Amino acid sequence: MASKPWHGSRWPQGVAHEVSGFEKPLYSILDDAAGKYPDATYTIFADVGHTFREVKGTADRVANFLTSRGIGKGDRVAIFLPNLPHFPEIFFGILKAGAVCVTCNPLYKTSELNYQLKDCGAKALFVMDHPLFYPTAVAALEGAEVKTVVICNVKSYLPKLKGMIGSLLGKIPRPIATSRGTSSLTTSSSQASRKHPL
Repeated sequence: MASKPWHGSRWPQGVAHEVSGFEKPLYSILDDAAGKYPDATYTIFADVGHTFREVKGTADRVANFLTSRGIGKGDRVAIFLPNLPHFPEIFFGILKAGAVCVTCNPLYKTSELNYQLKDCGAKALFVMDHPLFYPTAVAALEGAEVKTVVICNVKSYLPKLKGMIGSLLGKIPRPIATSRGTSSLTTSSSQASRKHPL
């Protein structure tokens, strides 16, 4: 094993330079946890929890959806989202499809997002249904290879009453479909007794 610059005198004694025995896909972390602790809470958003089982189920649906769109091993899929419960489900779903996850800074302006989408050659993009995020993402598609845009719906992750009031007050916008093949990502929540298939 070749010595690395950081393996110098300050490297703790007794700590291995290399870690082995973890040659398995990253998404297996979620699958294993969902098998052992299916009803444990994985995410909490607006007082609504989602279990490991639910997160894995949505990740599986994301993977199946991407595969149905012809996205597979080595293809790039971009996520343009703030810190939402959608993120781990989409991230693991992308990995399960064999694709490469490209995370985009949610503070990007149109030109910055456009550059990243073109530079990585993303074939799909996940974006939040937000009055700033969605228009930025649509404008950033110019010249990019993105064929599928998936709109991540916040309403399905909220308690039923909050979702209804948010829609009535116009706080949860309805984005316009693009010509790239727009789909909506929703989830199922046992706590809210709702089911929303992808």
